[in-house]
Amino acid sequence: MIVHTIPNETIDALVYQVLGKTVGIVEIVYQNSQDLYKLPVILPIGKEVNLLESVYEKNFNFINLWD
Repeated sequence: MIVHTIPNETIDALVYQVLGKTVGIVEIVYQNSQDLYKLPVILPIGKEVNLLESVYEKNFNFINLWD
């Protein structure tokens, strides 16, 4: 999935906005997109960032409140 940055956005903010969590995912995004290391923390507007499908599979943990 290709997403585009908006003004004043960082990688962790982008990942959280799209996926709802950042734990472990930001590192994977940086590993898969080597050119992101060369950019400033505040990304330029319209920068394409590739979020792999395997990265954004959402896992839901259900808790049973009643026995």
